[in-house]
Amino acid sequence: MPSGKGEPQGVKLLTNVAIVRLKRGGAKVEIACYPNKVEAWRRGLEKDLDEVLQADGVFTNVEQGVRASKKVLQKAFKTSDADEVIRIVLKEGEIQISGLERDQAGEAKFKEIATIIAEKCVDSTTNRAIPVSQIERAMKAIHYNVVPKQNAKQQALRLIAALQSELPIERAKMGVRVSVAAANATDELAEALGKLSVEATPDEYGGEGAAAAWYCVIDSSRYRDIGALVQPANGTIEVVDPAIREDGTEDTR
Repeated sequence: MPSGKGEPQGVKLLTNVAIVRLKRGGAKVEIACYPNKVEAWRRGLEKDLDEVLQADGVFTNVEQGVRASKKVLQKAFKTSDADEVIRIVLKEGEIQISGLERDQAGEAKFKEIATIIAEKCVDSTTNRAIPVSQIERAMKAIHYNVVPKQNAKQQALRLIAALQSELPIERAKMGVRVSVAAANATDELAEALGKLSVEATPDEYGGEGAAAAWYCVIDSSRYRDIGALVQPANGTIEVVDPAIREDGTEDTR
């Protein structure tokens, strides 16, 4: 059992560790966790602390193996129960990952961003898909740095324009089906729909209770505009083709 006096307890330097740190009541405490387990615990997918913690106990310095004394815990958390403090730190603390883990996470998000761009975009000269590897090379060419705390989709959408200096790239057109009720299928609605679409053609499939339907090829930025147009007419909009492109991919050379 630890002495509770705050001395180093001979805990070896941990690798592949996520340190979760919390400052409270003038004290800073840390716990050592497995990197992939902290978020699982926070989402309720993991409930066993033994599966989350890489080293038992609460520390003032994980890397040096200095455990927090009961006096420190009592003053900062109004309890000296280590398990209770660990749960508080897990819930409220800030995750500090190792340099290796940070690099691995950055590489994974870099590839995720490139994959999202490949799914949403085409070569603007051929309307074909662009390989992920080619997008990654373009990202490196413009020296793109991943933003760790911003989700991959937001970064991907913002990055498309910047990649145009390296690639003939643009957002792929989207195919949607718009249906409206019989009483609202007016010529005016069809005309307005046509103005928001690259093309809009009558569609035989109108869905249950619908008298008219159109298949529309649109810029993705027009999706909300069309939704707002047909909503007063009790219409619906359904994505049929998230990204319209020609078969095949571009040469990766």
